[in-house]
Amino acid sequence: MVSAVARRFSRLLFHALESPATANRGELLKAASDLLDASPDEDTVGSRLARGMAFRACDWAVFGTAESYAALHRASACFRMHVAIN
Repeated sequence: MVSAVARRFSRLLFHALESPATANRGELLKAASDLLDASPDEDTVGSRLARGMAFRACDWAVFGTAESYAALHRASACFRMHVAIN
């Protein structure tokens, strides 16, 4: 279940990062919320980074500011670095 939720979130996140003007922020907000609800409570670096990225996605989906978009972009870059390293 978590993997399907994570795939949906990542698909919407990639679209938001590549084309923020056409991204469906309501769907991204729902996907980020679903990911946060479904994510396990384990305290690993990957889980913390994924949750942080989902929180930044929620911020951007709701507020839509340049600052919240930059924070989302940084969070996704940190998560990508973590995945590449591990």
